Amino acid sequence: MAVNTSPIFPITPTNAVKTVVNSDSTNKVAVLTAGTYGTRIDSLMISTDDTAGHDVQLWLTISAVDYLVGTIAVAAGAGNTSGVAAKAVLSDANIRGFVVLDPFGNYVFYL
Repeated sequence: MAVNTSPIFPITPTNAVKTVVNSDSTNKVAVLTAGTYGTRIDSLMISTDDTAGHDVQLWLTISAVDYLVGTIAVAAGAGNTSGVAAKAVLSDANIRGFVVLDPFGNYVFYL
């Protein structure tokens, strides 16, 4: 079996922003589609203007099959209220098995 011994690196930087609204209900909402040469996610932040906290599930779709990566608790007003920071998803302990540390000590997620 042939083996690719050359590393493949993500090439094109991408910024993705997604707003989830009430009409999305409990449906999965795509935030980012990986590029042809892969994608490295350096940061994934969640903020809310809701007055109640929520659990947000992070899913990964591979070949049209959805896999649950983890559930992240987001505090009421996160990133939108003084004193409540936006939720840094990649550093959440519930998805720690899916992220890696880069040489600078930052959590990153490869697709």
